[in-house]
Amino acid sequence: MAALIAGENASYAPDLDIVGVAALAPANPATFLIPEISQQSTGGPRTGRNILLVRAYTWAYPDLQLSDLLTDIGIEAAEAASRQGIQQLAISADAAGGLPVLVMQGTVDNIVPQASTDLYVSEACKSSSRVSYIKYPQIDHRGLLKAAESDFTTWIASRFANEPAPSDCQ
Repeated sequence: MAALIAGENASYAPDLDIVGVAALAPANPATFLIPEISQQSTGGPRTGRNILLVRAYTWAYPDLQLSDLLTDIGIEAAEAASRQGIQQLAISADAAGGLPVLVMQGTVDNIVPQASTDLYVSEACKSSSRVSYIKYPQIDHRGLLKAAESDFTTWIASRFANEPAPSDCQ
């Protein structure tokens, strides 16, 4: 996920020529958000940050209750957010600042579930025109690097060769 965050913030380093971002099984707020939230959210892909912010306010102001601000689904997400690391929660499902993105995921990953990555890709497609998503059947988290090596090295080489990035976004 670090690569996606770096890509998202690429505008802060205009002297760098960033041509794309590749991520293997990127962890994201979808690991604690349930899909119903993204469908109900009017805040778009920054739902994870919004939930974290609301949760922080309830810690800072004891008279403020989650139920004052969130639906039952939002409360469930905020309680789950309390158990997550702050860095992971700060990660949005944004695409990497409009750069071409390659996401790779094993279908039997029990560390970063495919459903979480599916949600990331869905949100990223709303923010970027070029998101490629490759799923590796029967590959778990540990096996993904080896399984995806040829695909991501080819994809990266193509970006440096200024070839147009493919996209799986509709």
